Amino acid sequence: MRRYGDSKRIRDSVAGYLLVTLAALLPVRIGAAQQTPSPEEGLKVLPLTVQSVAVKGALPLNDPLSKLWGQAKEVTVKLIPQTAQEPKLAKASIGTVRVRALHNDGWVAFRLDWADPTADNNLRSDKFGDAAAVEFPMKTNPLPDYRMGSEDKPVHLLLWRADRQWAKQSGKTFLERNYPRAHSDTYPFAPRAGEDKIANQPERDQYLAAQAAGNPIVPGIAPIIEELNAATWNQLSVQTHQDARGIGVHRNGRWFVVFARPLVTADANDAPLPSGSLGLVAFAVWDGGSEHAHARKMVSEGWVRLKVK
Repeated sequence: MRRYGDSKRIRDSVAGYLLVTLAALLPVRIGAAQQTPSPEEGLKVLPLTVQSVAVKGALPLNDPLSKLWGQAKEVTVKLIPQTAQEPKLAKASIGTVRVRALHNDGWVAFRLDWADPTADNNLRSDKFGDAAAVEFPMKTNPLPDYRMGSEDKPVHLLLWRADRQWAKQSGKTFLERNYPRAHSDTYPFAPRAGEDKIANQPERDQYLAAQAAGNPIVPGIAPIIEELNAATWNQLSVQTHQDARGIGVHRNGRWFVVFARPLVTADANDAPLPSGSLGLVAFAVWDGGSEHAHARKMVSEGWVRLKVK
């Protein structure tokens, strides 16, 4: 009888422990489910409108600080952490981004600026760089998710990365940037200063295969503003034909970045944006100093209306 009573007490203790544990875990699981964004949230259109202003002549595509930007009305767009896709951003950093837009007969340009005390543009794999993106829906009926679309409803992206801009402007490689005193004779056919780059090209291609193939991951290959298409967060493709223009400047603790694209193109991968239309646009910002990368980013709360007329 004593052994039976002992075993009964043990069973009761185990059962009680399991019930207490389940009761403790259940609210956490329910809370987590409630915090998961619904698909409908990705179709949200905010009560904000970016009104592009017509400009005669050339747009300031390479000058984020041009006085011409003062002609455009500034719209402040709230940013929130990206929590719909893994890896999610756990902690907010950049609260808002300010947007202005200008256009002429052929192009539309956006200037984004946001607070960031540091210009993070290193090419190291253990560091994180600042970046920003402007996104357009390929179609508005049905409307794609502003969080990089879906397989049946893709989006068109313009991406700026501080590290790629630095590499493009400086012409320096990863080794030259991070290890300026390093000596390497691994690539005997690498171009030297003042040397004809065409000479010995086949031999060089054997040693610099990624560069020869035009791989945009190679520092200096990708344009400063890169055009991509997304059919959800893990299906991203670089466009073969790159039209976009722009540049970024870090000044007084803020980034000022210009994104520009043609209003009308013959490229089927470009979102249509004819002059005079009412379109939609969304925004994303990465803070390298806060270890943002890939899906860890700040995003607008939804689509923002865009008027170009």
